[in-house]
Amino acid sequence: MKKKNILLLCLGLSYSLFLHAQHPIIQKVKSDGPVVVAHRAAPYLGFTENSLAAMTMAVESGIWMQEMDLMESQDGRLYLLHDQTLDRTTTHQGAINTYSSADLEKVRLLGTDEKLPDFASVLRHAKVKGITLMLDVKHAPLAKVMKEVQEQGMMQQVLLLTFSKERAQEALDLKMTFVLSVLINDETDIRHYRQAAQGQALVAYINQNAPVNLFQSVRASGLPILTDVLNKVDNTAEQLGGEHYTGFLSVRNPDLVVTDYPIKLLPLLHSRTLVP
Repeated sequence: MKKKNILLLCLGLSYSLFLHAQHPIIQKVKSDGPVVVAHRAAPYLGFTENSLAAMTMAVESGIWMQEMDLMESQDGRLYLLHDQTLDRTTTHQGAINTYSSADLEKVRLLGTDEKLPDFASVLRHAKVKGITLMLDVKHAPLAKVMKEVQEQGMMQQVLLLTFSKERAQEALDLKMTFVLSVLINDETDIRHYRQAAQGQALVAYINQNAPVNLFQSVRASGLPILTDVLNKVDNTAEQLGGEHYTGFLSVRNPDLVVTDYPIKLLPLLHSRTLVP
């Protein structure tokens, strides 16, 4: 009986791996990787973040996957915004959850005539432009977010970020076909999510400061690896030249890399200077 249970578990995991590999995003990452991801959808640091203009410029520069942040208004409408307040990036002040969607119609992104983008507009824009969205949902219920994604016919163009087991389980409980990023801190996390996934397409997010051997363990598991080069690595490369990325990325061998300078990193990857 024990052997039978082990066999069934192995067959289940194999089938889950098969379903995982069939998702269009996973297939594209495997064929195109390593994939450069625009942080907050911006083509470079200083461009208006989390904006339709940023999304357009980034995709026209070859950056087809873009990370972005969602926040809710007082009446529950979703908007593209990183901070809980409007202060840093818009013409208005205060927490977004104190504004109704009608009030937010008056808000403009700093230095532009663009309105604060609502999620429905972002989904429509991404669908037309062929952009894959990497969603960082800070507080809103994931069921609400993914229902809107489903209604817009964008399930095959969304990767959902999670950074805790609780949030990941919330996503898994939806039983919907999208790519889920899960935080991997050690090898026990790899085993946990392999068993919990049940066919869900997974990407393993590994913090840039994690030990290199964790990247190697995840690579051996077959999960695509997502990491970032934000702050220290990006800033050093900006000061010393793009070749600084080489040492970091070549030993970690990620499939997806989030950066504040995507249009600078992309040519390096295409030139294969980062391949060990």
